[in-house]
Amino acid sequence: MWIAKSNAAQRKGRAGRCRNGYCFRLYTSEDYENMSETQIPEMERASLHDVVLHAKIFAPKKTSVKQFLAMALDPPSVEAIDYSIAYLKEIGALDEASTNDELSLTKLGGFLAFMPLDVQLSRMLFFGVMLKCLKPIIDLVAALAYKDPYVISLEEEQDLADLARDAFGHRDFSDHLMLIRALDAFAALCSTGPNPVNQSAFCKEKYLNPMAMRMMLGIRSQLMSEMKNFQLLPTSVDGFSAPEYNSFSQSWPMVQAAILGGCSIASSISGKPSRFDISKKDSAIVHPGCVVKRHMSDSKHYKKSIAHFANDERDPNVEFLAYQELVKLREGIVMKTVTVVPPLTAFIFGGKLSASEYLIQKIYVNPVSKDPGEPLAKDSQIDIGITDWLTFSDDFNLMQLLSKLRCKAALYLSQMLEDGKGHEEHEAFLKPSQSSLRFNPQGRDPDCDMRNFDEAFPDSLRIWLPSSEDPQKVVQLVIGSPQCT
Repeated sequence: MWIAKSNAAQRKGRAGRCRNGYCFRLYTSEDYENMSETQIPEMERASLHDVVLHAKIFAPKKTSVKQFLAMALDPPSVEAIDYSIAYLKEIGALDEASTNDELSLTKLGGFLAFMPLDVQLSRMLFFGVMLKCLKPIIDLVAALAYKDPYVISLEEEQDLADLARDAFGHRDFSDHLMLIRALDAFAALCSTGPNPVNQSAFCKEKYLNPMAMRMMLGIRSQLMSEMKNFQLLPTSVDGFSAPEYNSFSQSWPMVQAAILGGCSIASSISGKPSRFDISKKDSAIVHPGCVVKRHMSDSKHYKKSIAHFANDERDPNVEFLAYQELVKLREGIVMKTVTVVPPLTAFIFGGKLSASEYLIQKIYVNPVSKDPGEPLAKDSQIDIGITDWLTFSDDFNLMQLLSKLRCKAALYLSQMLEDGKGHEEHEAFLKPSQSSLRFNPQGRDPDCDMRNFDEAFPDSLRIWLPSSEDPQKVVQLVIGSPQCT
């Protein structure tokens, strides 16, 4: 986006503020003449998600969001407001069930409006608390809330810079996990005491900006204070690593689910795609700067160069991505900061996660075979959509079962917002959910390493759920993978 003529004049004035100076303009006279006189107001060009949430809070009674925002000096377009309202409905910040035409603000929406963050990051932070993986998620949110910590490298150093990222990304198909590891390593270095020399040397070796990393640590502390002020966390919680909120911080499947809670979802069923669907009409590619883009590369040279970082050189079946933002480039729409997620995680935690007690009571799960190796009979099919464009289709009994797990997660989310902690009957879904989301049935040491899809699920997904006859036992279901349609 080009600057405006008013911006150019302002920059020119800086050259002569203290003494005579020069202003070098790196654009042509023709470019200058084509610039607009003044800059487009931010309300007309930026995302309105936060603006709409705050408009819901501050608008006078019987005044709709559109009416309230229309009073601005430079009001946003109706289309932009409608888009933000639709997005906020999708993530559960606005409630469709209302007695009038104007949507109401949910408790989750109140939390998103309260936090000094983008709504996506606030939602991710809430999921980190809800899924008991606070430490890695608050690290990630602090990193995403600030600018990219990686410095722009010279062309001759690009391979070294990529390897520095891979040292944190391994071959785990996640830009988010790379950021978590980078900030965690820097925080561990700082915990030994103030030593700017060591910190600068570490950042230089890893191509990180030391000032950005220190800022992220400060943001992390501020976020803890804000969550206590909102009473999402009790004031007695001591530090980011409090055991009661980090039961699953070393479980990559649960961290993955929390990441998806603060991202949008993209899908493809072509195995190892170059393009992903992001809506009914649009598709996108992965940004070339993402570690996931390199991880999905067919280059044998690249795979060899990171072999010592990778736990397994085989490629997963990439069906779903959680992406942080979209950018429009000459190549088209591009996704930045992405993580590969499995189908089960996408179904349970993707899209709008909300449900009522009435809905839960209406979901009936038929008894399943006691033989853990016996698959469910596929007598009928059912389609269930988690967004207005993404639908899962599989065996009727199976989809009932998965829907119940999804609704249990929604009830737990609702209870967390109600009193800051889930009731025991809702929180009981966490451990079986964590087991359900594991890629590896043998349950390797969950140190945030990527499980291998093909080895764990050659033709099926394995799900562990509490037995209805004996809560101390679990029933293993061997089921076909849900297919995106």
